[in-house]
Amino acid sequence: MNNAEVSAKRCPRCDTTKPLFQFHKSKAKRDGYNVLCKICSNTAAAEWRNQPYGRARQMFTTARKRAAEKGIDFDLTPRMDTAQT
Repeated sequence: MNNAEVSAKRCPRCDTTKPLFQFHKSKAKRDGYNVLCKICSNTAAAEWRNQPYGRARQMFTTARKRAAEKGIDFDLTPRMDTAQT
């Protein structure tokens, strides 16, 4: 698929055909654009962030990454020697 030939794309979430500038670019996709339009993509991301599981997972991943950058062991499992009895 050649990008010069395509000037619009359909967003499956809102089921509308929109010009390509309304889609985020994505090197992972064959046509070079994200599947969802920018509005639907931003809405989906906001919905995910507002879910307790989604936000908690994001915070956990960020904390683990920062610990790795600082060379700190990041382990949330309780140790038997320090556990309250």
